[in-house]
Amino acid sequence: MSTSSLIGRQFGKYKILELLGKGGMATVYKAFQEDINRYVAVKVLPPQPDRDPQFIERFQLEAQTIARLQHPHILPVYDYGSEGDILYLIMAFVQGGSLADRIRQGPAPLKAVDRVLKHVAGALDFAHRQGIVHRDIKPENILIDREGHALLADFGIAKIVGGDSKLTATGGIVGTPMYLAPEQTKGLPVTAQADIYALGIVVYEMLTGQGPYSADTPMQVALKHVMEPVPDILTVRPNLPPALGPVMAKVMAKEPENRYQSAAQFAEAFTLAIGDQASTTDLDLPEVTGQLQAYQTGHTGMPVGTMGYAAPSRTPPPSQPIQIITSSNDNRLMIIVAGAAFMFLAIIIIALLVVIVLNDDSPQTIIQATNVPSTSVAASNDGGGGLAAATPTTQMGIGAVDTNNSGEFGRLSFSSDKARGDTVNLRVMNLAPPSDGEIYTAWLVNTMNDETLPLGEVTLDPLGNGALVFSDEDGRTLPAAYNAVIITRQPEMGDAPSDDVMYSAQLPIEVTEALREILVESENGIEGGSLLDAALAEADLATRHTSLDHAAFNLGGLLARTEHTVNILLNTRDDYDGNDTPENPGFGIGVAPTLDRIEAELNTVANAPGVPTHLQSDVERVRPCVQNARQAMNELIELERGWLQLTSEAAVNAEDEVVESVNLITTLIEGTDLNRNGRIEPFPGECGLQQLEDFSLLLGNMDIEEGGLRDASTE
Repeated sequence: MSTSSLIGRQFGKYKILELLGKGGMATVYKAFQEDINRYVAVKVLPPQPDRDPQFIERFQLEAQTIARLQHPHILPVYDYGSEGDILYLIMAFVQGGSLADRIRQGPAPLKAVDRVLKHVAGALDFAHRQGIVHRDIKPENILIDREGHALLADFGIAKIVGGDSKLTATGGIVGTPMYLAPEQTKGLPVTAQADIYALGIVVYEMLTGQGPYSADTPMQVALKHVMEPVPDILTVRPNLPPALGPVMAKVMAKEPENRYQSAAQFAEAFTLAIGDQASTTDLDLPEVTGQLQAYQTGHTGMPVGTMGYAAPSRTPPPSQPIQIITSSNDNRLMIIVAGAAFMFLAIIIIALLVVIVLNDDSPQTIIQATNVPSTSVAASNDGGGGLAAATPTTQMGIGAVDTNNSGEFGRLSFSSDKARGDTVNLRVMNLAPPSDGEIYTAWLVNTMNDETLPLGEVTLDPLGNGALVFSDEDGRTLPAAYNAVIITRQPEMGDAPSDDVMYSAQLPIEVTEALREILVESENGIEGGSLLDAALAEADLATRHTSLDHAAFNLGGLLARTEHTVNILLNTRDDYDGNDTPENPGFGIGVAPTLDRIEAELNTVANAPGVPTHLQSDVERVRPCVQNARQAMNELIELERGWLQLTSEAAVNAEDEVVESVNLITTLIEGTDLNRNGRIEPFPGECGLQQLEDFSLLLGNMDIEEGGLRDASTE
């Protein structure tokens, strides 16, 4: 059946209007769904009259899995179905174009790359936590809407098609050669690390306008991912921040275990590496003229979202082999200085620093992060150096890292990698260089019991800037255990900090105690667990009881549903269905009492002695999540109790009210994107219980100051 013959046909509720793109995996059409007056994208798999019934079953299961991926930066899948021997997916129709369209216009500004990376990293990590690997990350599968938000598309398509021997050669590799991880080319099991590798290739392409490897055939490109060293991005674009060298080397490491262990780790390392230079390119992605839809065929005619290989019409790679270097003692800093808008005196000072650096034969690392004592690591091609323990950030998503409005000497913040709040992000600036024979070391401190935790050596560039990322191997929630940080000057890392504290930051101990209650453990939690976990567990139970009784459109069923839901939320035991047996199938904690306790902890932090102004502001960024959850809960309870006034006849037609109650309990837990900007933010009406984990970590932010720790109660 030709692709053009589908135009004008009706696939269930969807009328096919026009062809958008075609590739080896699928063909994509624009369609119209008349019952709700919207356009959709229809992805059609190649028809196979004798298709294996097991493949159809796999397709249905995979489509259901993809449809459950609800994330602000994942293209929604609305529906799936079959029409004769044709299988299809229904997805959101996006106007704005793909990342491939933007890359064709040349290298992107650092801030634009940073923004897209954070969006896609958040989406990938969300999918990976659900056990889903994308398998075909590439610019064509990253859509950019009209507001500049990135949407990751085509989840599961590679896996679906890979299971059909009629669509792929036996033993064939499913994916796009330019973005294939080495283990994919080798035919080894595909894990989340393959997606992270491909994301690194996409970022490389955004920064340079070209891929890291080029060859005459797709197979040669795939083999280069396996055989050739990781190219140093700084040889292609020497004016990039030097710290990007080790970051890109790590994400494109040949062995999966040497890469970042989450996409958000890579995103945070990238943010730290570009530092303040992102602000000098404060530009959004360039606009693409014309009407560009989801999976639209690009300007080169290469279809978007296909597995077929086509040589991209982007900036051609250099004809000579790329040289890998491990020392940055070249003219990069001169380029940075030449482009900076400093005063004449500052230029002279920096130029002198450059002369000193250029006459120094030792390797130079602008940013280094370690979680064990170490020496400087130059840009390497094995993926092992540089930001070795970077950590996640997702537009205030998984571990809300806030690096804005730092103090004069930098900021420390917390995020989540393998466990809640297990990662420290330390960014310093304007630090005086340590004396010869000495180094700077960073330590977390609990000022109540004097416990310390070594974070590692802080390595500076010639301007006194640097960054360090540390992930706790025990998975502890660090801001719930430590309330201060010190940067000491000492000959080596050692087992304990020296008394020579040069820089520090401190929060009232009440902050640590409040975060322990909210995020770690509380006598008011479930079996001693955290308040947040208690609220989420009770809300989840309420959701289950709300949804399980949807089919009971009779008065008795609705009232039994009300009894369970309301009693769980309020931790009460009231009889709503009139059977004289009040039931509360919850944990005996309740959402409402737990929200009250969380807000009480926030009030304790806001009113603690010596609380800094920025901390009071951070409290007010967390508080809306509590208030929004409470408001959704109260509206739900009012709706449920309203059924007490229903007659038996009216209960039969209460479907709309039931749907509304489900929406309210979902909002209570997940929040809602009220302003439709692709993010759930700490605003009234937006964030909910799930975002409390992310935004609560903001309370641990500390601004670095010169000198040692001070008594917080005297501030």
